[in-house]
Amino acid sequence: MIEHVLADILRDVAGLARRVGRLETPEVTTAALLPAVLPSANLLTNPGLEIWQRGSGGFTATNAYTADRWQILLGGTSTVTVTREGTTIDGASLYAAKAVYVQGSANSQIDQLIEDFTQLRGKTLTLSVRVRQGVASNVRPYISDSGAKTYGTASATTGSYVTLMVSLAIGAAATSVRVGIDLGASDTVYLDNAILTIGSLTPTYRPLHPADDLARCQRYFEVQGGVTNSDIDYQGYTSAAQELRFARSCVPKAVVPTITRVGTWSLTNVAGQPTVDVPGTNSYRLRFTSSGAGLAEVNTVDTTTYISIEANP
Repeated sequence: MIEHVLADILRDVAGLARRVGRLETPEVTTAALLPAVLPSANLLTNPGLEIWQRGSGGFTATNAYTADRWQILLGGTSTVTVTREGTTIDGASLYAAKAVYVQGSANSQIDQLIEDFTQLRGKTLTLSVRVRQGVASNVRPYISDSGAKTYGTASATTGSYVTLMVSLAIGAAATSVRVGIDLGASDTVYLDNAILTIGSLTPTYRPLHPADDLARCQRYFEVQGGVTNSDIDYQGYTSAAQELRFARSCVPKAVVPTITRVGTWSLTNVAGQPTVDVPGTNSYRLRFTSSGAGLAEVNTVDTTTYISIEANP
């Protein structure tokens, strides 16, 4: 509906402008003007790198996730330490990713796997990302179609944020799509405010609402517990050596997740730490066994005790 309304308005404006001589050519069309005013969907998860559910780093291992959904891919003997950055940021951003990189025998990447690649087959994608580098032309953006990378142009600018961009027509038989930056020289690099859209251009970066931003991230990774006061607390009155079972829900995941109890929980009349099992895309089970008759209770106690739920397709 909004597209039709805007189309009518732009058609009227274009016609009036031609009549009063404000436009030099009558060939300006509504179709040409619409992309400038209509918002474009950002296909990335955590595009502003604001969500860091795994902590602020440093993250060093290949395949490790840093800011939610952004992954390290090390090449050869290269090394990197990625941390959350709150000072050297792009504009009014809250956080950026800081990568202290040492080039070894091959280039490395920080990138994101796009889950719903099948609906992108046959379409042109454009990635833009704000990058600050200390070594000229060190960083290149890329889009990977089924493992084959297409690179954008590097920048000679150092010491300030620049926009790097790349476009690619995704193949009709694509089996995966990844997007990110390629690192080619030892350097300290900052990454912020990325956009992935369908089309040959990207719009001005617009931050997601915090609720939407977190919801996207929790489709792949979620932490329950992990706060100073008890956040997860289960109890029941039983006789000795009885197992208590409790179903818990989670944000619906992309695939059946891996669920892990982390840390040493507080126990009352319980024989051993609780366990988690029966994972589903939106639920799991927590269970423990009483050591004697009476009240049996387990609960988280601080930031080191929680349940992690991870589902990276």
